[in-house]
Amino acid sequence: MKRIKYSEEYILKRRKLYEECWKFINNAEYLKATSHAKLGLMLFPDDTVVSFNYYSIMADYALSKKTKAF
Repeated sequence: MKRIKYSEEYILKRRKLYEECWKFINNAEYLKATSHAKLGLMLFPDDTVVSFNYYSIMADYALSKKTKAF
Protein backbone atom coordinates (compact mmCIF):
# COMPACT_ATOMS: atom_id res chain seq x y z
CA MET A 1 0.00 0.00 0.00
CA LYS A 2 1.40 3.35 -1.05
CA ARG A 3 1.36 6.10 1.58
CA ILE A 4 0.45 9.55 0.35
CA LYS A 5 2.14 12.61 1.82
CA TYR A 6 -0.38 15.46 2.01
CA SER A 7 0.68 19.10 2.17
CA GLU A 8 -0.07 21.17 5.25
CA GLU A 9 -2.43 23.33 3.16
CA TYR A 10 -4.33 20.25 1.97
CA ILE A 11 -4.75 18.98 5.52
CA LEU A 12 -5.95 22.38 6.76
CA LYS A 13 -8.54 22.63 3.96
CA ARG A 14 -9.74 19.11 4.66
CA ARG A 15 -9.99 19.83 8.39
CA LYS A 16 -11.98 23.03 7.72
CA LEU A 17 -14.45 21.08 5.60
CA TYR A 18 -14.77 18.44 8.33
CA GLU A 19 -15.41 21.07 11.03
CA GLU A 20 -18.00 22.86 8.89
CA CYS A 21 -19.85 19.59 8.31
CA TRP A 22 -19.95 18.80 12.00
CA LYS A 23 -21.23 22.28 12.86
CA PHE A 24 -24.26 21.43 10.73
CA ILE A 25 -24.56 18.09 12.51
CA ASN A 26 -24.44 19.76 15.92
CA ASN A 27 -27.30 22.01 14.80
CA ALA A 28 -29.23 18.97 13.52
CA GLU A 29 -29.03 20.31 9.95
CA TYR A 30 -28.32 16.93 8.39
CA LEU A 31 -29.32 17.85 4.86
CA LYS A 32 -26.88 20.79 4.84
CA ALA A 33 -24.18 18.60 6.37
CA THR A 34 -24.73 15.95 3.72
CA SER A 35 -24.55 18.48 0.89
CA HIS A 36 -21.39 20.00 2.32
CA ALA A 37 -19.77 16.59 2.77
CA LYS A 38 -20.70 15.72 -0.83
CA LEU A 39 -18.86 18.86 -1.94
CA GLY A 40 -15.86 17.47 -0.07
CA LEU A 41 -15.97 14.34 -2.24
CA MET A 42 -15.54 16.56 -5.30
CA LEU A 43 -12.83 18.75 -3.75
CA PHE A 44 -10.83 15.83 -2.33
CA PRO A 45 -11.33 12.88 -4.70
CA ASP A 46 -10.01 9.50 -3.59
CA ASP A 47 -9.44 10.71 -0.02
CA THR A 48 -10.42 8.01 2.44
CA VAL A 49 -10.95 10.43 5.33
CA VAL A 50 -13.33 12.61 3.30
CA SER A 51 -15.22 9.56 2.04
CA PHE A 52 -15.57 8.19 5.57
CA ASN A 53 -16.85 11.57 6.77
CA TYR A 54 -19.46 11.66 3.99
CA TYR A 55 -20.76 8.16 4.68
CA SER A 56 -20.77 8.78 8.42
CA ILE A 57 -22.92 11.86 7.93
CA MET A 58 -25.21 9.94 5.58
CA ALA A 59 -25.69 7.32 8.29
CA ASP A 60 -26.47 10.00 10.89
CA TYR A 61 -28.96 11.58 8.51
CA ALA A 62 -30.67 8.25 7.85
CA LEU A 63 -30.90 7.51 11.55
CA SER A 64 -32.40 10.94 12.21
CA LYS A 65 -35.32 10.28 9.89
CA LYS A 66 -38.55 9.40 11.63
CA THR A 67 -39.57 6.79 9.07
CA LYS A 68 -38.12 3.30 8.90
CA ALA A 69 -38.01 3.26 5.09
CA PHE A 70 -34.65 4.19 3.58
